[in-house]
Amino acid sequence: MNGRMQTRKVLICATTGRDGPLLQRYLLKDEIQSVCYESIERLAEALDGSVQAVIIAEETLVPRGVEQLFTFLKNQPPWSDVTVILLTNGSEESSQVSSGLVHLFGVHGNVNMLERPVRVPTLITTGAEDILVPPASSVALHALISGSEIVTIPDAGHLHFIEQAQLFNEVCLGFLQKHRGA
Repeated sequence: MNGRMQTRKVLICATTGRDGPLLQRYLLKDEIQSVCYESIERLAEALDGSVQAVIIAEETLVPRGVEQLFTFLKNQPPWSDVTVILLTNGSEESSQVSSGLVHLFGVHGNVNMLERPVRVPTLITTGAEDILVPPASSVALHALISGSEIVTIPDAGHLHFIEQAQLFNEVCLGFLQKHRGA
C-alpha cells in the first residue's frame, strides 16, 4: 500500500429530487469520497473492497439490485462491515419494506433506516410585544416548519428569554422533556 491508506468511499443511489447531490456535497465537507448511481443495479456492480457505506433510497430498490447487494454483504470478509443506510419515507408500507430488508440482511449486513425528510423537533418562541421580530413573523416561520411548536411569551418583547426568564426556561425544559430521545 506504499504507506498510504486505501481510499474508502460511499456509494449513493438516491434519485428523487436532489437527494444524491446533496448527500455528496455533505459527505465532501468531511472529505469523504462518494459516487452517485442512477440505479441500485449500477451501484451493486460498483461494490468492491473500497466501499465503506452504501446509501440507498427505498424507491430505487428492485429485486436484482437487492440480490446483488445481499450477495456482496454475505461474502464480505469477516472483518469488513459495510454500512447500509436505507432512506425511507416514514409511511407504514415503507416501514414494512425496510424492516423486511433488515431481516433479510440479518447478520450479513449493518443496515440502518433513516426516515426522510429528517424531522427534528423545533420550538419557536416569541415575545407577545416584540416589535423587532413581530409575533406574526414567528407564526409564519412556524407554518414553514412541519411539526414545529410555537409559544408566545406574554408581557415580553424581543428579549422575552430575559424578560420572562422563568417562564421561558419552563417552556424550553418542557419541550426538551417532551422530545427526549426523539
